[in-house]
Amino acid sequence: MKIHTAPQIGFAHKTLQLEEEFASRNTGWASRQMRTREEILERASEFDVLCISNLWRDDLLTAMPLLKLVQATSSGTDQFPLAMFQEQGVLLASSRGLNAQAVAEQVMGYLFSIARQLYLARDRQGHERWRFPVGERASREFELKGQRMHVIGFGSISREISRLAQALEMEVAIFSGHVAQPEWHGQARCLPMESLAAHLPQARFVVLANALTPHSRGMVNRGFLSRMAPEAWLVNVSRGAMVDAEALTAALRDGWIAGAALDCFDPEPLSPGSPLWKMENVIITSHSAGESAALEARIIDVLIENVRRIQAGDFPLVNQIVGP
Repeated sequence: MKIHTAPQIGFAHKTLQLEEEFASRNTGWASRQMRTREEILERASEFDVLCISNLWRDDLLTAMPLLKLVQATSSGTDQFPLAMFQEQGVLLASSRGLNAQAVAEQVMGYLFSIARQLYLARDRQGHERWRFPVGERASREFELKGQRMHVIGFGSISREISRLAQALEMEVAIFSGHVAQPEWHGQARCLPMESLAAHLPQARFVVLANALTPHSRGMVNRGFLSRMAPEAWLVNVSRGAMVDAEALTAALRDGWIAGAALDCFDPEPLSPGSPLWKMENVIITSHSAGESAALEARIIDVLIENVRRIQAGDFPLVNQIVGP
């Protein structure tokens, strides 16, 4: 696998300012920012390297004869046809872990909002309504210290969520298919995924931070939700396809669980007619957990390093998904 000493870099993203950040590095490599599919196809034959995520379509593999590397701007790579990449000798690397801090902080933001009922206070503010002291203890705000949180997944995002939660003295358990026997990661218990069902009733928060795979698709179904505690909240910062939306809507409506904080949906954007929009016990964000003013710089760091590794024949790449 060889690449030009002065490769042509294409940046294809609707919002990220990737070319602006890349230009500040003074590599001497030519680059172009593209915002639409039409722009990509118009110039597809020019690029050795393409930095892309949601704008990807499989026809780009045949439309880009010079393509050597696709650097995904996302952690997940389920939108890319890995077998086709291997067949055509195109390398693929992800941005896994680059947004771990941002996503973990958003999860903690949800937890603070839930525990201190900030989401309800914001709703009352819109109606100019004052809330007087609450007599019923179960209806008051609560403290995060000592609360149990189950995090599903053992990647960099899960570990950062765990680290931040432990700083608040929460009880954290991480569940992963890569853990064969119970072990400890700091103060967090790491447990096999097979044991999750038995532990679900114990958690105040269940956080989805695992990759979307054939096994995890639809894992949050009626059976999963029925095992959660009535006071528990589901937090999804992974992929919308992890969750059976109809089952979740029913669980929220019928009180199986206390609420949900959702950053991702299937499909996206969430339909204007979805009942989730108007549920008081649902916090919705628009797949923004990974967004950060620092994201462009981190993606460009990995991109430049990976191009230089290809030029030097130094493998594997950073976050390599498909290699030579």
